[in-house]
Amino acid sequence: MTKITIIGPSGSGKSTLAKQLGDFYEVPVIHLDSLYFNPNWQEIGKRALLEKVAPLIHSNQHWIIEGNYSITWPIRFNNSDTIIFLDFSRSVYIRRILKRSFIYHGKVRPDMADGCPERFNLDFLKFAWNYPTRRKETLKQLAMIPKEKILTFHHPTELKHYLASLMN
Repeated sequence: MTKITIIGPSGSGKSTLAKQLGDFYEVPVIHLDSLYFNPNWQEIGKRALLEKVAPLIHSNQHWIIEGNYSITWPIRFNNSDTIIFLDFSRSVYIRRILKRSFIYHGKVRPDMADGCPERFNLDFLKFAWNYPTRRKETLKQLAMIPKEKILTFHHPTELKHYLASLMN
């Protein structure tokens, strides 16, 4: 069975990794942002997201779910074979957010909900900048999971080597 949860700061590459692993394992990929937002960036709310995620987890034998939304962590972590934590430095994910904002500006990214075109958003950038304060809660939650289920990558090069070893 392939049931993988991918978490990490915004811009760390969760969506890209999910697509790569989804293609490799030939399993469906679920992008939580695409479930959480309605057109024009209207949020459905965290409880509504959980109500969408739970049946997806229970009705599919294989899945890769990427995104944070900690309200979904208990059900995702308990049902995952593997939890991947992209614990990259602020310089990596802020640079990637800025690059993404430029490349996709005015267009909807493949991992985003319809009607939510990419835009530069200073509030979102501040949210991402402040990720280290939320990281403590992530580490606390991961500490309750059996270590053999968790793969943590601290640098994109580590992830690149892991993917190369997996796909060769």
